[in-house]
Amino acid sequence: MVAHEKGGVGAVLIRAIHPVEGLEDMRTLRSVKRDVDLTNGPGNLTEALKIDKGFHGAPLYLPSSELRIEEGVNVDPGRVVASHRIGVSEDLPVPLRFYVRGDPYVSRR
Repeated sequence: MVAHEKGGVGAVLIRAIHPVEGLEDMRTLRSVKRDVDLTNGPGNLTEALKIDKGFHGAPLYLPSSELRIEEGVNVDPGRVVASHRIGVSEDLPVPLRFYVRGDPYVSRR
């Protein structure tokens, strides 16, 4: 997800989600044995949600968009963990990976 003005730099990579609806469709698209393997990594996530390059430039903030980010469930702020990014050999000094501690759908390190 691009998170900057045109010509700027910055993006957010959503590596995993804890699905709350659409599980049957995801199971059909992913053919995995365990639900926790449906969306636990960027490739798995895009396959489970059927996201492809056709969504390039889609406005994720519009309620009418086929692909959009919506408000989710409330999470206790004490469960939100910050760590360094996965797969980056020389990371920035500030942790930029955020996840919910103990959530089974979190990408593994």
